Amino acid sequence: MTFEALGTTTASSKVPVCCLHCGTTLLLYPSQAKTRKYCSNACKYEAQKNRGQRTCQFCGNKFEVKASTIADGYAIYCSRECKYKGLKGPITKLECEHCGRMFEVKEYETLRRSNVRFCSPECNSAAQQVSITRLCETCGEEFEAKPSNVRRGWARFCSTKCYGEWCSVWRCGEHNPVWKGGSSFEPYPPEFNAPLKRQIRKRDSYRCAICGKNARCVHHIDYDKHNSSPSNLVTLCIPCHNKTNHHRKKWQRFFNARMEEQS
Repeated sequence: MTFEALGTTTASSKVPVCCLHCGTTLLLYPSQAKTRKYCSNACKYEAQKNRGQRTCQFCGNKFEVKASTIADGYAIYCSRECKYKGLKGPITKLECEHCGRMFEVKEYETLRRSNVRFCSPECNSAAQQVSITRLCETCGEEFEAKPSNVRRGWARFCSTKCYGEWCSVWRCGEHNPVWKGGSSFEPYPPEFNAPLKRQIRKRDSYRCAICGKNARCVHHIDYDKHNSSPSNLVTLCIPCHNKTNHHRKKWQRFFNARMEEQS
C-alpha cells in the first residue's frame, strides 16, 4: 500500500502525500510517492509494532501479523507449512506398500507421478531390494528381477543373449511393427544416382533438415523409392535418418511443411 496522492500535478513538480501512521502531509517527487509509506523512520517503526489478527485460509487458526503485512495483502497463511499445503492443493492419505504405514501426500502428486507408493526413501530402497522369481521367455530358466521391472513389463528375459534370440524371431520380417512388405530390399531406380545426391546435399548446404548438423544421407520424404524428384528429397544425418523410420506420417508432414517454406 502506498501513499494516497492528495492532488494531481506534472512529473516535474512535487506531489502532496499523507503518512499512513501520523497523517502528516509531505511534498515528494512522483517517483518517491509511489514507494514511500511513512514520513520518517519513527513513524515506520511505530506502525510496524501494530499487529492485527487474521484467519489462516488453510487450517482456519487465528494468528497475529504486522499491520503493514495485512495492508500489503500477504497475511494469508499462519505458517510456511500451511502456505505450502494451501498452494499445492488438498492432501490425501496413502498406505506405504513396504511398511504399511499411512502417509500424507499432495493430491496433485498422485496425478503427476504414478510411483507415489512409499512413505520414505528408506522404504523405497528396501522395497527395491526384494527380488521376484521369473521365467525367461526364451530359455525357460528362472531368474531374479526387481519389482519395478516386473511392474513395467521389462523382466521377461534372463540375459541380453536371450533377448537377442527372441528379437531375431519376433522382431524381424513381418513380425516387426514397422514392416512394409520388404520394400527396403527393393533396388533404387537409376535416376537416384550420385550426381542427384550431390545436388540435394549442395542445395541443403550439407546440413541435416532436422538437427542442422553436417549430413550426407538423402531421404525420400514420401518413402517412395521411385519418386526421386528434388522436391521429394531432403538431406539428413545418420541418427535423424534412423528416426524417420518411425512415425512416418508425422515426419512426412514435417518435411512437406519445410519444403513449402523454402519454395
